[in-house]
Amino acid sequence: MTPIPGTSRTTIRTAEGAQLTDAEYRIVAELRDRVSTRLTVEDRNYAPGPRRELTKKLIGDEYEQWLLHEAHRGRAAPAVTTEDTIFAAVLAELDGLGRLAPLLARLDVEDIHFEGCDPTVLRTVDGQLVAGPPIASSDEELEQLLRSIGSRSDGGQTSREFSSASPILNVRLQGVTELGARLQAAMDVLPGRPG
Repeated sequence: MTPIPGTSRTTIRTAEGAQLTDAEYRIVAELRDRVSTRLTVEDRNYAPGPRRELTKKLIGDEYEQWLLHEAHRGRAAPAVTTEDTIFAAVLAELDGLGRLAPLLARLDVEDIHFEGCDPTVLRTVDGQLVAGPPIASSDEELEQLLRSIGSRSDGGQTSREFSSASPILNVRLQGVTELGARLQAAMDVLPGRPG
């Protein structure tokens, strides 16, 4: 997390090193919701490859509509590099990993530790602990992300509940790396914060 000089906003660094501001993440959330609605309407049991291509097309369509709306309000379009980062963030949100996806894509990161919506602590492959961006804007958003990840059932894995009644989540994340990844989370261990 890097503060922008002269503001209280923070930026989120993606795997490619680009950054998104909180305002840009609001754009990501808006586009995610629009595309998600359209995917629900247009879902015809696509195989993963064609579904991903449809998702990319819908992100492009919705982004173009958003740009037209902003232009009519007299606002400038984001830079091309920001557009690419926004597209990647929307795709990560729709894949269900949200702001966790860029951290999982980093080859130099071995473990990601988080406590609520605070900045993460990353353990790199050489054993160093470095500060990382938060993976949610609020503890509630983080709980929703963890519930969403737990509810996915793919690769023979059944969905897992994550709630006060079932406060431990332990799931395998497939397709993240060649070997996959594992997510372990708990709630109500720390006073009301998932970690």
